[in-house]
Amino acid sequence: MLNKTKTKIYKLPYNFLIKDDFFTEKNLSNLLILRNELYSSSEDVRKSLKNKALSKKRKVIRFVNHNKLTVNKRNKNYIILKNIHNSIKKKINKKLFSELQINTDLMNKGFLNLTLTWDNKGYEIKAHTDTDRKIWSGILYLYDGTKKSGTKILKLKKNNKLSTFKIVKPKKNRLFAFKRSENSYHSVAKSRERRFIILLNFNYKNKYYEK
Repeated sequence: MLNKTKTKIYKLPYNFLIKDDFFTEKNLSNLLILRNELYSSSEDVRKSLKNKALSKKRKVIRFVNHNKLTVNKRNKNYIILKNIHNSIKKKINKKLFSELQINTDLMNKGFLNLTLTWDNKGYEIKAHTDTDRKIWSGILYLYDGTKKSGTKILKLKKNNKLSTFKIVKPKKNRLFAFKRSENSYHSVAKSRERRFIILLNFNYKNKYYEK
């Protein structure tokens, strides 16, 4: 049985949305049961993405890369991760693009990456807008937390300084997604909690990406 999704849509300071009850309870429950087991096979994000500038407090599993499931069929968690991938794929639809004020023609010009992510206490990320290769990005929270470990939506003021517009409080099964733009500033303050999330990135395919 599908959950009834509750959605709040914002147009300022940039296009973003917050959806509660994103997953079915079964998908959510399966992920939470496997949380520790999957963590044991995760790797340092600096090694995974070949970027030493990233936080040493983050570990990841990129289980979908360029729309394709990366998990071997012999992996005992293959079916569960495949179901999660299929569930998310169904939600990457015209309605979501419209809610984010993104031209639906871009659905066929991008690809989806999904990354299971564990952030240890002390994780933080400074204000940034994301690379212009991204069409939109999202965070699916898989834990209940305080605002102190949430995502800050930042507003660029006339004096080019940033102020906090809103903080997305982590809640199990809550999706925060935003349209990437030159003003899509966001950050995470130094966290006192361990974070467990799925990162969703919808990026331009090479042939459509213009630097």
